[in-house]
Amino acid sequence: MTTPNASTFIASKFVARSKYEQVFADRDALSEQLIEAIKALAECVERRDSAEGMLKKLKFQREENGIWTNSEL
Repeated sequence: MTTPNASTFIASKFVARSKYEQVFADRDALSEQLIEAIKALAECVERRDSAEGMLKKLKFQREENGIWTNSEL
């Protein structure tokens, strides 16, 4: 026996499932964006460390105020 509201019930379940799937799709997209941002940040840290290593080889040192100066001068 079907009720007049059976189609409404089925439609509401379909809409609820679609919203549920969209939430997971949004979560997955955000996860990908976060992973890419973390990778980019890691690359920046590597470049910074490399640049600081080169400055130290050239006898530069960082002062307390954050400015690099040549220690041989």
